[in-house]
Amino acid sequence: MNECQNTTTLLTSVYHGEMWKSAVLKENEFVIPIALYFDDFEKLIGLPPQYSSNLDDILLLQLHNYQDHKNLGNKILSHIVDEIIDLSINGIIIKIDKEQKVLFRLMFIVGDNLGLNTILGFSKGFNSQYYCRVCKITKKNTPNFVNEEQKYIRTRNDYFNCVINSTFGIKEECVFNKIPNFHILENLSVDPMNDLLEGICRYDISKILNNFINVEQFFTLEIFNERLLLFERRSFHENVPLPFNSESIKTEKIIITASEMYYLINNLSLMISDFIPENNLIWQLYLLLKKIVNISCSHFLTSKCIDLFHLAVSKYLSLHKKLFNIAFKPKHHILLHYAKIMKKSGPLMSSIRFEAKHRQLKNYAKVITSRTNPSYTLAHKHQLKLCYRFVCAKGFSNRLQHDARLIKFTEIQNILI
Repeated sequence: MNECQNTTTLLTSVYHGEMWKSAVLKENEFVIPIALYFDDFEKLIGLPPQYSSNLDDILLLQLHNYQDHKNLGNKILSHIVDEIIDLSINGIIIKIDKEQKVLFRLMFIVGDNLGLNTILGFSKGFNSQYYCRVCKITKKNTPNFVNEEQKYIRTRNDYFNCVINSTFGIKEECVFNKIPNFHILENLSVDPMNDLLEGICRYDISKILNNFINVEQFFTLEIFNERLLLFERRSFHENVPLPFNSESIKTEKIIITASEMYYLINNLSLMISDFIPENNLIWQLYLLLKKIVNISCSHFLTSKCIDLFHLAVSKYLSLHKKLFNIAFKPKHHILLHYAKIMKKSGPLMSSIRFEAKHRQLKNYAKVITSRTNPSYTLAHKHQLKLCYRFVCAKGFSNRLQHDARLIKFTEIQNILI
């Protein structure tokens, strides 16, 4: 952990962010950062990606029914808050060679925007005047901003007044603010999967493809689908989207998974660039979006990289406004705050693996026969599996494998054909 903190040129984890570096730690105090996901999973966030992406390393914290949350409000989260406070103050004692107290610190909470606004005490509706958790720019004025304006950023000083008066989109005080060293306006998070791959990319790639196919007519849908199929045959990546139909292109409603969108964003330039004239503005918009996605999803960042990201977002929003002349979606606006959060927290944490963990529990729910208390049944099953891992003393597994073999050059050619 100390080695991680001493690395200053490259941001690879939360240890390199301003938020962790500014934390006051006592001498010889051992603290592990954690993050919560709104589907109620917790995760150790100082781990390298090859470990943190493993579903077995994402731990269940609480299961509750939607209707109970609706009736009780955020009081239903009080047990979680008490548990984290205890872990922050008292920690746990582990003994390997000697006894060591391990404390835990909540760094941020991850989830989709609606879910986070709900549990963090902000306005739930994105048609409200103040929907952003980070700033106080009104929905009406968001198209006028292509850079983050410091004077509109929410601060702890005015947060209390907003809570009392229920103004500027704040409905109630965040229950997690009771946790030591945590405040919702300082421990910020965003989700590139929800904002970009399942949001902005769906909106804008649909517009880009519709323009190329139906407006400019650089190529036909048949040609595009044919190349998509060729890439599927020759690609080592399994998340190639299925061919598109004309209706989804015309209506600009492309619905594909986050992994498929990531593949499409990164390979679209190889598929169709030979059809696009030089200096085409919509093509420039796509290239900027590709840069934004790749930096947002990167596990490694530098200060220069974050500056390039900030510039790319500004150019992207300006060009988007010029080309389409339509109001920004809330997710377009949230992009303005990404660079600041990267500096504070290091590489962004996507909820894509949390969603996979959620899907795992949903699959369990489909096969259990008990309907008396399904939350208890699912939690019990999950904890038994975790207990088995502890009994077997199974730690982090190294899932990265590689080997080498000699092949003839002609075999390489056959692979590419």
